[in-house]
Amino acid sequence: EPLLSLHELRDLSLQFTDYVIAWTSEEVLALAQAWPELEKLRLEFSTQADQRAGFESVAHFASYCPRLSELHLPAMEYDSGAIRSVSYPEEQHALQELDVAEVLFRDDLDVSHEMTEFVSRVYPHHVGHWQMCLVVTAL
Repeated sequence: EPLLSLHELRDLSLQFTDYVIAWTSEEVLALAQAWPELEKLRLEFSTQADQRAGFESVAHFASYCPRLSELHLPAMEYDSGAIRSVSYPEEQHALQELDVAEVLFRDDLDVSHEMTEFVSRVYPHHVGHWQMCLVVTAL
């Protein structure tokens, strides 16, 4: 939270290799809103399985960080319903590099096309990758 008051940040890299951190889509929104001047962001940490930000929240950076060129995020969860409810930015964002450590989903459906379409709409100039993993839910 102390970093959220530093609104002029342009390049931020945080690495917490020995910690498992719960983070939500609301927290991703707070980061994007707090740092409108951001050009590069790298967050590296393990995410808590039951509290992981939704993949759709990468769109917050397109809305609030117009100068962002590189975005590296920890594991996120994919939910098709949440993706369909995203409000896309009116202007094309110039992000060049998007890297999400891992994208987990809860269905045995192949959502790679849907994910690629979503990212291309939000960040049409990106070059990036993410790893998709199936998370089996308990019956």
